[in-house]
Amino acid sequence: MPTARRQRFVRDKLRDEYEAARHETDASKVIFALDYATLQLDTIKIQAASLTKLNCDPLYHNKREI
Repeated sequence: MPTARRQRFVRDKLRDEYEAARHETDASKVIFALDYATLQLDTIKIQAASLTKLNCDPLYHNKREI
């Protein structure tokens, strides 16, 4: 559902963050980064499910502002 531009933005942002932390050796920082990435992924999945449900609701598309 995201636009191609948004997909590129997210992909590039993730790649930049990965490259910045590629040589990290501090175990606590690595664990934090993995936990943060898991949290972000969970958030994206929840948002995607919500937006998909909303997009499939015919009443959403037929609403008119009064």
